[in-house]
Amino acid sequence: MECIAPHLLALFENSYSKYMNIQIVGTVEYIDIGTGTWAIITDTDEQYEIWQPAPEAILQEGLKVKVNAKIRDDVFTMSAIGDVLEIEDFQRLG
Repeated sequence: MECIAPHLLALFENSYSKYMNIQIVGTVEYIDIGTGTWAIITDTDEQYEIWQPAPEAILQEGLKVKVNAKIRDDVFTMSAIGDVLEIEDFQRLG
């Protein structure tokens, strides 16, 4: 059993590091679909679902933000409105 754990850890670390980092600018919106979800909508109408838990300060309807995030292609949601973002940090705009 001791031999397997390091291999599993290495596999997890390698898969976790493959997430694509992106920076987007958009507006935070609450979308009332299914159980409801928070999203960032860009100026070009791309939708990104905010993965929970997210920083409480970003969950404000109409907030314009610049976000540094990871696209979590291993996470699926009930809303399925777009790519799921794990927010690393954000900045309020305007």
